[in-house]
Amino acid sequence: MIAEPDVLSFDLQELRLNKPFLIMASDGLWDAFTNEEAALYVRERLHEPHLGAKSLAMQAYHRGS
Repeated sequence: MIAEPDVLSFDLQELRLNKPFLIMASDGLWDAFTNEEAALYVRERLHEPHLGAKSLAMQAYHRGS
């Protein structure tokens, strides 16, 4: 366990990102997905908003997290 988390702070209004979602997760997800894989997984399922984070978490679980 690492006692100090990695923390990034930024003003979303200043970035003016054109992204439809933000993924906030713990090591359990990032041990199973790369940033690109997680973004692609979510992007392919934007038409299923009722599943949301649960779908991503279950996929991480199935990948051994």
